[in-house]
Amino acid sequence: MVTKLFPNVIEFASDFPQAIIDTLLMLVISGLISVVIGILLAVIVVVTRKDGLKENQPVFWMLR
Repeated sequence: MVTKLFPNVIEFASDFPQAIIDTLLMLVISGLISVVIGILLAVIVVVTRKDGLKENQPVFWMLR
């Protein structure tokens, strides 16, 4: 029954472990990029806010 409903599962079963590893690798890389960009933007917002180290209202307004 499974082979009837999902014929490609049996055919490509040997490719699943590599596909799972590739998916997890893409998830980790995109997660790290998101964290780095998020921290960078958060630091810029804190630094440019009112009474911040380098107050800059236009930059703060654009990023908040």
